[in-house]
Amino acid sequence: MPLQFLWLVLICLICFGLAQSFTAVMLNVMGVDLQSMASGEIDHSAVNAVRFAQIFMTAGAFLVPGLVFSYMKRGDLSYVGMKLPLILAGILLAGAIAVISFPFLAFTKQINDLLVLPEALAGLEAMMKASEKQAEELVKSMLRMDNIGELMLTLVTTAVMPALAEEVLFRGAIQKMLHEWTKRPHLAIWLTGALFSFIHFQFYGFLPRWFIGILLGYLFYWSGNLWYPIIGHFVNNGAQVLAAYMYDAELLQTDIETVEQVPFPAVVVSVIGFVLLASMFYKQFKGPDKPSELLAEE
Repeated sequence: MPLQFLWLVLICLICFGLAQSFTAVMLNVMGVDLQSMASGEIDHSAVNAVRFAQIFMTAGAFLVPGLVFSYMKRGDLSYVGMKLPLILAGILLAGAIAVISFPFLAFTKQINDLLVLPEALAGLEAMMKASEKQAEELVKSMLRMDNIGELMLTLVTTAVMPALAEEVLFRGAIQKMLHEWTKRPHLAIWLTGALFSFIHFQFYGFLPRWFIGILLGYLFYWSGNLWYPIIGHFVNNGAQVLAAYMYDAELLQTDIETVEQVPFPAVVVSVIGFVLLASMFYKQFKGPDKPSELLAEE
């Protein structure tokens, strides 16, 4: 199993390098200033080119490695667990769980923002904050949408493709492989969630991404079907894109990106709602006639 993990790491590195090179060439051909993009500054006329490039980057860096690993494991793409048909109740619950978790995830972001590195690492902290600022500016540029067409393209860029590609690699390949290796599903879920958050390289968003990774991990473990965490991931990302569009169109009064303090009652309701909905999801797939382990099919 360690050898398989090393193979997966190698595949990821190769695919990431190729995808990065391809998108750099693509952006250069489209006339995008790569230095300005690296600093988080993008001219609005070039945003659509960046969105298209991001789709290819996400597919190459996450989707392709996961599918290649699945083919290496079984000679087909069945390893990652994308099964049809889906259960309507499962679809609705996966989406509802993602939505009800928003206040709690925002609360974990507030906690994350309070973390301060030791004085000896002050230089590293300053560098991470500068990197976070650049990433925030890039996200703001991507979320500026002037029409329905740009909204649809942004949804594909930041919701559809990340949900599909990242779930194939992290839950479908890495979590399942760690589960097989350790025989401890909960450890596999939490480790994969930490890796999922770390790979975004945004320290001040580590906790919320870790928890959403754990949430998606349990949706996969309980159901044994990757489509449910894909749906939850899509709803989590897509709702934020839609909220940004509605705010710019003056259909929403609150800019969720500027909310600094989540009311504590909202956090409590979020936790209670999550527990109830997660319990319903668990029961939907974990009855006496259902397999008790994700690997029951092995």
